[in-house]
Amino acid sequence: MLVTQSDCIIIENTIAAKYKQRFFEQKRVVIFGCTIFARDIRNALRRRGIEIFALLDNNPEKVGKKCLNVDVWQPEDFFSRRLLHTIIIVCSKYNHEMIQQLLRLGHQEKDILDIPVSESSQRFDDSEEDFENKLQEVREGLGLYERIKGRYTNDFVMFLCPYPGTGDIYMACSYFQKYCMRNGINNYIFMVIGESCKRAAELFQIQNIEIVSELEKTRLLQAWEFLGSKKMQLKTLLYWGWRTKRFLYADKYPRITFYEMFLYDVFGLEKTVSRVLPIVDKNEEYAKKLFERKKLRQGRTVILSPYAGSFVSEMGKEEWVRIAKQLKERDYDICTNCIGELEKPIEGTTPIHFPYYEAVSVLEYAGGFIALRSGLCDIVSSAKCKMVIIYEAGFNAASYEYFSLQKMGLREEVIELMVGRHDIIMECLKVFGTDEHKEVL
Repeated sequence: MLVTQSDCIIIENTIAAKYKQRFFEQKRVVIFGCTIFARDIRNALRRRGIEIFALLDNNPEKVGKKCLNVDVWQPEDFFSRRLLHTIIIVCSKYNHEMIQQLLRLGHQEKDILDIPVSESSQRFDDSEEDFENKLQEVREGLGLYERIKGRYTNDFVMFLCPYPGTGDIYMACSYFQKYCMRNGINNYIFMVIGESCKRAAELFQIQNIEIVSELEKTRLLQAWEFLGSKKMQLKTLLYWGWRTKRFLYADKYPRITFYEMFLYDVFGLEKTVSRVLPIVDKNEEYAKKLFERKKLRQGRTVILSPYAGSFVSEMGKEEWVRIAKQLKERDYDICTNCIGELEKPIEGTTPIHFPYYEAVSVLEYAGGFIALRSGLCDIVSSAKCKMVIIYEAGFNAASYEYFSLQKMGLREEVIELMVGRHDIIMECLKVFGTDEHKEVL
């Protein structure tokens, strides 16, 4: 069983709401259960600067070991320490039983955060009621398919790009038009999740873009899996991990890159097929006005990009603060690419945000870019500026082996660093203390 996108949204929204209410303020935070949801809870908390104190579990095989790099306790032993000011987060299909156990151990109900598991995380059973519910979801997906299809003529082929990440959209669009040419497809409908994905697709001049929600995407996939391609003229741009519910770990398959997954697996194209690059209309006037408004200098500005959407960094905020401080001492203006409540500017930096189609111009006007690997890095890979990209290991991170800009052929002159392998701060200072560029990985 895997954590679905809807589960991630439930966890993220619940943590966000409680954080806004200052629920976690001056409290230890503990997760009850080394479940598939624990990592996502930890990541949602970490995005808000909160680290978990411990995990609890009733399984004796897990007690006394480490999970997510913190100690796992048996609940009774943990509460024998009588730690005050502790929030316990419960997220499991056994929530009711676990909460009752906590109450019996004397924990206050007001200090328990119950995150309900969505129906999509429950295992399918063979009851008539459950079958009818699943069948209704298929009907909803088919109905949505027919409504979207009805806006166009019958010869339009529908494509669904089910990934919410900008980098996924970038790669899908890089080969989409070549796939259509190869298969004689002249008319198409291109479905994406959210406005951000639409903007990324528009960089490639993709037409007839339809935005669907996460739930609508799920219903479309359910209908397609149940009815098949003969009933639904739908091409799902799913790569191996999404289809099989098993994911490639880049450290086990170091020869496979992200772009190869799309080239070979999603589109079935040969290595000789070249990717289509986004059309970049450089607009220095936009960058000039932006920098004047933000009081930033052309050629002496470094843009930090410490946020990466679905990826969560092990690199602490204090490291970004140190990078900003030391670059300022070298006479650079420092700004943080950020937007929304969750993306705060790094301390001592100027917040900045710009649309995708202006990103290359902004970076070239600035002169420097230091970023946690994200989809934005794909979009700005052609920018003529000093560039440092930071990678991490693990499932919920952008690993170097799989996502390297150099390995994917997106950029040659780039410094690519890995957390835990390199002294990130020192390497960044080397880049912005010299005009030389070289690979360090």
